[in-house]
Amino acid sequence: MASVLKAILSRNPVYVGRCITFDHAPGAPARTKSHRAAILALLRDRGARGVLASELYDAPTLYGRSPRNRISELRKEGFRIEGAARGASDWHYRLVQDKPEQWQDRPRVTGLPLFDSVVNR
Repeated sequence: MASVLKAILSRNPVYVGRCITFDHAPGAPARTKSHRAAILALLRDRGARGVLASELYDAPTLYGRSPRNRISELRKEGFRIEGAARGASDWHYRLVQDKPEQWQDRPRVTGLPLFDSVVNR
């Protein structure tokens, strides 16, 4: 009991009205990486057929409770994922393009010798 109380008190309390909540680390929890990876694997596997959001929400242990957030994170990472409404309450996702090569990693040649000599150092 003492160790549980010590663990609770070691966190940063935030007082909201009569309730006490505790600070959490910013951003999504670490487990979301595995959820993103599972969603990406499913999108790659399905190809043009895509995936319905209802399929993702039906398996929260595999894809998390907020698969739309994971898809949004994948888009921010550079994956092109198309989304379209399906029926009155479902959504259809399809991987259009895998993550492109980072442009910073490619040598840039403009044909301008002075520019190229500075940029390609």
